[in-house]
Amino acid sequence: MFRPLGICGQLAPRQQRFERRPSDCPAGLRGPVNSKDTPPRVALVVDDEFLIAIEMEAILASAGFEVMSAVSVSEAERLAAARAAHVAVLDFRMGDGAHHFARRLRDDGVPLLFCTGSMVEEVHALFPGAMVISKPFIADVLLESVRNLLAANAARASDADTADRTAPGR
Repeated sequence: MFRPLGICGQLAPRQQRFERRPSDCPAGLRGPVNSKDTPPRVALVVDDEFLIAIEMEAILASAGFEVMSAVSVSEAERLAAARAAHVAVLDFRMGDGAHHFARRLRDDGVPLLFCTGSMVEEVHALFPGAMVISKPFIADVLLESVRNLLAANAARASDADTADRTAPGR
């Protein structure tokens, strides 16, 4: 019999599915992504499998992210147009323009994390150097991957800012 996973990827009794608190998560999943002085980091989650989308949303929300979730590319496009995301977690096999949407996000500077069951080579062929996690994913891996993407993106932004300030003529 199938029972959905709880917020931290742990098997949860049905009646507790939405009653879990971030403090119930293993220590590796806790820890603020945002400080009290900064607005929440926004994550865009796009997966056409509803249960996977809400699981990713719950994991990221428990770590302090503000999460926008979509189960279609058109819904994701509306969300992305309404509010900028700091990171996007995308199902690679969404179809209907998903790769075009992913390229637009990447071109806008949004770090991308792809989730796939078996298409790692295809992801890297279309998005060289992209970060990929396999489905089914482990909550710790999802959260660590998102944090690594944000840290790498911040480091690139810092390097670019330093280069701009030290460029001749500035």
